[in-house]
Amino acid sequence: MLTSPADSATDVPTSATFTWEASATASNYRIQIAEDYVFHLIQTDNASLTSTTFVVGTELKPTTKYFWHLVAINAGGGSNWSETRSFTTGIAVGINENDFVQSTFEIVPNPFNESTQIKFSIAERNLVSVTIFDLLGRKISNLLDDELSPGEYSLNFDNSPSLINNNSMLLCRLQIGNRVYVKKMIYLP
Repeated sequence: MLTSPADSATDVPTSATFTWEASATASNYRIQIAEDYVFHLIQTDNASLTSTTFVVGTELKPTTKYFWHLVAINAGGGSNWSETRSFTTGIAVGINENDFVQSTFEIVPNPFNESTQIKFSIAERNLVSVTIFDLLGRKISNLLDDELSPGEYSLNFDNSPSLINNNSMLLCRLQIGNRVYVKKMIYLP
């Protein structure tokens, strides 16, 4: 049974995480992600998965409709393909290393378990927001939304079980003016 992304989900991150329920007899799984329902335009085809989670290695195209399904495999062969689900990716946000001429952005330590520091600098006065999301795009915490002067800043993000809810990977979104940067944060319970 496919669990995530949900069927017809929208605004799925371009570095999406796929999850499904385990099959008692499977030794591994094969996932296919395509831009068409009949799987002619395959983006990903991976048959060596041993867990029930898959994170896309090559980012998917933004604002694109995709289809996915999988098959459970054991020594006797493969099962039938699962039902096919669709999802649409959201607008891509990312980090362009060339953008760091005027701004820096780091998360220390990362991975973290109790707390982590989100450090950044800005070269000119600007509106700045720092928001933490889970991989499904749900807002976990809004740490900052203010106009800041040029300088270096550090924000503390504390481990709060009510906020993290067993998410092992989070996304930290830093927006400075109209520039958006996103970094993965790995939480180790």
